[in-house]
Amino acid sequence: MPETINGVRFYTLKETASLLKVSYLTAWKYVVDGKIEAVFIGGRYWISEDAIKQFLINQSTKRRFSHGREK
Repeated sequence: MPETINGVRFYTLKETASLLKVSYLTAWKYVVDGKIEAVFIGGRYWISEDAIKQFLINQSTKRRFSHGREK
């Protein structure tokens, strides 16, 4: 279950992987590669709801455009 801090919802890596329908390892790679912004607190990565939304926007934009042309 996500944690809410100051009105911002944060998800663990496991929860994020589930939301994105990818494996835990894939979600971890997204964080390590900087594709998803996360904070590391208490031995865990925490990903904000906004960071997940931004990742999804970035992914849909990459799929839509290829070499400057719309697919």
